[in-house]
Amino acid sequence: VLDHPEKVSCYIGIGQMVTMQSEHYAYNHALELAREQGADTAAMEEYYQSMVKACQMVNNENITAIKRVPSPAISSLLVNKVLSAHEQGIPFLISVDENIPGPFLHETDSTQIIGILLDNAIEAAAASSAPHVSMEIHKKGKAYTLLIRNTYAGDPPVFTDDTPSTKEGHEGLGLQSLHRILKKYPYVIFNLYTNGRYVEAVLAIE
Repeated sequence: VLDHPEKVSCYIGIGQMVTMQSEHYAYNHALELAREQGADTAAMEEYYQSMVKACQMVNNENITAIKRVPSPAISSLLVNKVLSAHEQGIPFLISVDENIPGPFLHETDSTQIIGILLDNAIEAAAASSAPHVSMEIHKKGKAYTLLIRNTYAGDPPVFTDDTPSTKEGHEGLGLQSLHRILKKYPYVIFNLYTNGRYVEAVLAIE
């Protein structure tokens, strides 16, 4: 583990998520005891509800999904993004199929691509009235699909092949960097589009 600092970061992050849930369960038990004894539980109720919301955002499904990612660098990235979204009050759900092999592209490129897409997704979702972000990695045969979905504010954005940024009012460098990376992989198809109240970024690798 010490030879891979990313693993240490990943394990620490997962530990933080598990600790949060353990605290939630313990506090729930304490709250039930206080109710039984007729204690004033108003403050405890308020704190408990905030913990329930936190645990809904950092859940067992996310922990299981992150553990299925074989790349320590990507696992560490996902832990950091889940915790970042949680700090902003944004529910972030992750789903990863079982038996996903190593990074579907070069590990550095895979990490950078996912980081760019998640940064954009979290920033856009934070501005929406009902923020939500999700990420899915699916495998079918030898093909892989990465789907990142997020809510957005305002009118539905319109994307074209030369869209320089998903950020309204200024030009971000993330998508430009992503397109430069993808030029190295002609077998990868990337699409960005609006689907109802969500923006969806899809990376198909065959």
